[in-house]
Amino acid sequence: MLVLANSSFFLTLFFIVLIISWLSGLLFLHPRIPLRFVRIHIGIVALPPLVSLLALANTSVNGVVGLWYVDSLAWLLAFFVLSIGLIIQRFSVRYLMGDRSYRKYFMLFTFTTGAASIAWLSGDLRLLVICWGITLIGLTLLIRLNSSWKVTNEAAKVSSRVFALSWFALLFASIWLSQATGQWQLSLALTSESLAQLEAWEITGINLLIVLAVIIPAAQWPFQRWLIESVVAPTPVSAIMHAGLVNAGGVILTRFSPLFNGI
Repeated sequence: MLVLANSSFFLTLFFIVLIISWLSGLLFLHPRIPLRFVRIHIGIVALPPLVSLLALANTSVNGVVGLWYVDSLAWLLAFFVLSIGLIIQRFSVRYLMGDRSYRKYFMLFTFTTGAASIAWLSGDLRLLVICWGITLIGLTLLIRLNSSWKVTNEAAKVSSRVFALSWFALLFASIWLSQATGQWQLSLALTSESLAQLEAWEITGINLLIVLAVIIPAAQWPFQRWLIESVVAPTPVSAIMHAGLVNAGGVILTRFSPLFNGI
């Protein structure tokens, strides 16, 4: 009971500060808000990774809370993505000063990293797919940040097409796994009892879909073009793509590892 209570407390606190950071990003969009507010925004954005770190350090915070799977790996990944996002946003305060999309950049960046952190905390397959989709949309919009440039629009189109294929592959894999096991909750769908209900060809099919879903954002052949095209995006956008997307494939494979291990 104590473990569950601690997990619920940190999870609730995490979402409170995450929502506050999103509201801060939306507020900064208003032209009447002075640009110096960005430093306050950065301070607010520092709160979610701080809560993630505290949860990670608390050994009694572990388990399943409703739709959330709050184990050490989930908190570590949330802390990693949000911390990298914080560092990059802090770097961008002066680096992107004067850019016409300055306000929009911080809002999109905050929402994208927040969605990515939620994806890794998701214990429900449906929620994982939704949050992963929001992350991909956010990154596409960041690539297209300077929409007045024809080259960025083309890069965003290329990225959106392959990201959509990745997302649908994960969606179909999740639906297939859920329908075969009768479970939407990740921790229940991947138990040995649930996986025993799957035929060998079904496991192979789901595995192939998951592999397809992860090699696309990882820019592996033959899907490397989107990463080459994305060099037109601002340097901070490229940084978060590598931290939160290109390396995300290993995270997804880790979450679905029982499928590949045959456990």
